[in-house]
Amino acid sequence: MARKSKLLISVLICILFLLGCSTQSSELAKENSQLKTEIQSLQQQVDTANNKVKQQEELYNLRNNLDNNLHLILTSLIRGDYTTAEKYLDSSMRIENHKLITKLSSGNFEFIIPDRMMNLRQRAYSRNGNTYNAIYEIYDAGYTSGNKYDDRIYTLNVTYSLINGTWKLNSLMIDE
Repeated sequence: MARKSKLLISVLICILFLLGCSTQSSELAKENSQLKTEIQSLQQQVDTANNKVKQQEELYNLRNNLDNNLHLILTSLIRGDYTTAEKYLDSSMRIENHKLITKLSSGNFEFIIPDRMMNLRQRAYSRNGNTYNAIYEIYDAGYTSGNKYDDRIYTLNVTYSLINGTWKLNSLMIDE
């Protein structure tokens, strides 16, 4: 009889042990499922952050390229190399009488071509779809006569449009 009760107690202990392991196993499976869900959520956050970084890098590279492009246009205009400058201009702009003329819905805006290179510092830039805008502070407008734009810090407002896969300058204005 003692032997049967020892055997019965051993069987009961084994059953309780197995039930405990089974409960612990289901709790671990539940925790594992929750952790997998959390990992997926964190991965989505990482992907979102990586996409934002990639977009900012692309915008910064575009900014650098269009900044170089603006300086090439200004240098070409100052040197009188209008053929080179016109390659980078939108059809809404034309060069006439030492001026770069922008045709706007409100009329025409004239940008007098400077006598020497302008001293500019870019302060802001943004892209909205196929439009890129930049604002430069003018430290030296490059004019030797007329309005030298030196009584305060003026800004040069620049707009490019993406036309058939190419960025074209379509507005160049000094705030007045």
